[in-house]
Amino acid sequence: MNPNRRRCSSSNSNPLTRSEFLRLSPWNRERATRLHRQFIRVEQARKKGKSVTESFRPFAFYWRGEFFRRDSSKRVRFSISTLRRCFYTWLTGGRTPEAIALRYGTSAKLKPTLKHLARYVNAVADPDVLTMHAGFIKSSGGLQSQFKWSFFSRALPSTLRAPVRRLLKSRRKHRSEQRRFARFVTGFKSTPRRIT
Repeated sequence: MNPNRRRCSSSNSNPLTRSEFLRLSPWNRERATRLHRQFIRVEQARKKGKSVTESFRPFAFYWRGEFFRRDSSKRVRFSISTLRRCFYTWLTGGRTPEAIALRYGTSAKLKPTLKHLARYVNAVADPDVLTMHAGFIKSSGGLQSQFKWSFFSRALPSTLRAPVRRLLKSRRKHRSEQRRFARFVTGFKSTPRRIT
């Protein structure tokens, strides 16, 4: 889902406090400050007689397909309509970056505890587990409604996440080689070979 379309509407015009803003994820703060700087320029362009849509075109074109500097896994997606909607939210919210910061539902605020993460890592250590999602299902114990599996994989420290991914990738590769060899052996047994 496009993160920029999340909760940036005129109904969300009550800005966050500064302390709440500083607790947001780095890419969310980067997004809000980048938009804030652009909106200041748009206001200046409006005073000179330029339309809002016309002011956003170069900005939307420039950032299309780029990644956030604070989180290289998230793409910047600023369409003209998103920019316009956020601009008017920014105007009614006090012309601050806090007014246009993304706010997610309560489930996104929940974080897995160390106990949950330890259970998750132990489940992933099982040789039968081939994906992070399978490890989550095995370790969840009724938490599937409370968390998503991606919360667990993102909550792992990067020093642990990378080796876990490599391990699971090697397991999947090994499993596919086993299947390929089993098909080969089955085919070898069923077709009589002539020895010459």
